[in-house]
Amino acid sequence: MDTSQKKYPHRISRKILLICTLLVIMLCVSITYFSMKRYRDDLYQSYQNYESALLKIAASESDVDGILKAIKTGDKNAAYKDMSKRFNQYLETTSLRYLYAIYLTENDELRYVVNGYRKGAKPEDIHELNDEPLPGDFKSVIMNSIHEVYKSKKNTCRYQQDVDVNNEQLLTGIYPLRNEDGEIVCVIGADISIDRIHKNEQAFLIGISIWVMALGCIFLVILVLVMRKNIIIPLKGLASSAKNFITQQENGKPGKLHFNEVCIHTGDEMEMLADSLAFMVQQIQDYTTSATEYAAKQERVNAQFKVVEQLKENLFPFRFPAFRERTDFSIHAKIAYSKRNSGDFYNFFLIDPTHLCFFTGTASGTGISTTMVAIITTIYMENYARLGYMPARILRETNNRLSENNSSEITVNTFLGMVDLKTGEFTYAKVGETAPCIKRAGQDAQILACTKGFPLGELKNVNYAQHTCYLKQGEAVLLYTTGVAAQKDEKGYEYLDESVKELWNTYMKKEYSLPLIIEGMYGEFSEFAKGVPIEQDQTLLCFRYNGY
Repeated sequence: MDTSQKKYPHRISRKILLICTLLVIMLCVSITYFSMKRYRDDLYQSYQNYESALLKIAASESDVDGILKAIKTGDKNAAYKDMSKRFNQYLETTSLRYLYAIYLTENDELRYVVNGYRKGAKPEDIHELNDEPLPGDFKSVIMNSIHEVYKSKKNTCRYQQDVDVNNEQLLTGIYPLRNEDGEIVCVIGADISIDRIHKNEQAFLIGISIWVMALGCIFLVILVLVMRKNIIIPLKGLASSAKNFITQQENGKPGKLHFNEVCIHTGDEMEMLADSLAFMVQQIQDYTTSATEYAAKQERVNAQFKVVEQLKENLFPFRFPAFRERTDFSIHAKIAYSKRNSGDFYNFFLIDPTHLCFFTGTASGTGISTTMVAIITTIYMENYARLGYMPARILRETNNRLSENNSSEITVNTFLGMVDLKTGEFTYAKVGETAPCIKRAGQDAQILACTKGFPLGELKNVNYAQHTCYLKQGEAVLLYTTGVAAQKDEKGYEYLDESVKELWNTYMKKEYSLPLIIEGMYGEFSEFAKGVPIEQDQTLLCFRYNGY
């Protein structure tokens, strides 16, 4: 690609400005929302506290036994008259809209004990002992609250929002009136208008929005200026130097390339990027010169093999010091290279202290292009795993990336597993024919049940099956690539999957060290081949769960 002629219509400064603006907007909306929610909750809580206090006072001042006697006999005794008088006084001296006492009959029918009313009240607004409620007096939500209070054994006030016939928003509180035996004689209900809450909310929303928008604008300006100074301007300098270097590469000689270093002294990752870019350019210059000299001296096949081997050794974990301190699991892997079909890869890493991810796979084809596909696949799968994706989604996303512009038609078969080191939960998915082996406690090795999926890089938007099982202490899993079972001897016979399973089962019974087990298995492969060259890479990865 002639990058010197390519046009780049988009500017990172615009993208950063857009991102900063979106972040500030999200921040402002979040602050406004949570402030509004807190303010609203506080308002409602204050109304509930006020209503609860009045209901408890009304209950404490009532003659429970007298009210119970009045309900049973229908006689408007002194206790009844006293309650009615006090209810009327509460309505006159407080902001309550309605105050009433009601009870449920043995037939679960609702009856009034008494309700408070103000002077000049209409006759239909006055209810006396044992009166039935008028249609519309109590909606279903209030009825449900009354039944819940009767069922409950606690003296707690239950609240419900409702709208009366005048479209006034009301907060209804229901509180039980109990006798000495804890039985409910009746319940006292009170309604208070909460229309004022909505007016206060609107005023608060307008005020907080203005303040948040002002602070957001100030924060946005400061953020953009900081981003421009520490990111945009240094990046433009790096881009200009890189473009100049690419132009020299396309038009000049490899040994005469010059890179204009950008002086960045921010003391952060931007300065590290500039230093790394300068170092990388120097490495490119050295590598270009060395590669030219090396290609003149070595045959193409051998050169490719060395490059492939070096690339894999630099990427795949060949030394495992980070895992020697772990006692909850053991893991070891090894790859034997083929000079003909070198597309194997593997990796294992901790996503977090209690989750381990490991995988093996094979990219089809030969040469550097196959190796690059294997490396890219490894990078994709590791990155998606570290994002928290599960195996099936990791394979799906990796497949979509590999399927884009796959002109070389290189496909990938792989097996990927994740282990929860606390519980032993093993989640996995695979692509291709080869299935791993599992060694259960007290049992012989078995082929792990897996669903075969389409090779990666062949078709976009493919969904892959995902499986889960649980590993117990001491149980192990063996992953291997197709090159292991496809190893041939001098007569042309292949080793086959069943032989791999039996060999691993034998070594697991007589040896504990995973490195010794894998080395022993490779020795058996060599003995079987008797000098026949390896047609494909051979990779073994063994994992043992020791318990958390």
